[in-house]
Amino acid sequence: MQQVIAKCPFCAQLLTLQEDMIGTVVRCPVCNNTLTITANLFPQTMPKPPNPSQPPSYYDYRNSPEVKTYLIPSILVTLGCCVPLGIAAIYYAAQVKSHLASGNYNSAVKASDNAKFFCWLSFGAGIFIAIFAYSLRK
Repeated sequence: MQQVIAKCPFCAQLLTLQEDMIGTVVRCPVCNNTLTITANLFPQTMPKPPNPSQPPSYYDYRNSPEVKTYLIPSILVTLGCCVPLGIAAIYYAAQVKSHLASGNYNSAVKASDNAKFFCWLSFGAGIFIAIFAYSLRK
């Protein structure tokens, strides 16, 4: 059974109907007028669904410039410098690959930049804390 598109003669709304509904009376959901389905109301047939053998269209991030994840540096600064800022760096570093896989290159670059920022911030905080703790020992 093929689906077809019918056009309401009163409001020009396109209606999706079954082809065997010719001769039946239906009500348009937009203008609430009743209309008898005739063959001349079918200007076109429904488009066929996409071929399942064709791969889905997606952004191929493999051909784009490389985006660094900063996951290893994020883990290292979390363990050695400042845990809260390192966790933020890990959070953003983990988002990079998922953004690339979904085709969102700009978000991947932004997540990479945020991971880099928090890596350096955690490293700087760790150095500051180490110098401050060493100065208190004297």
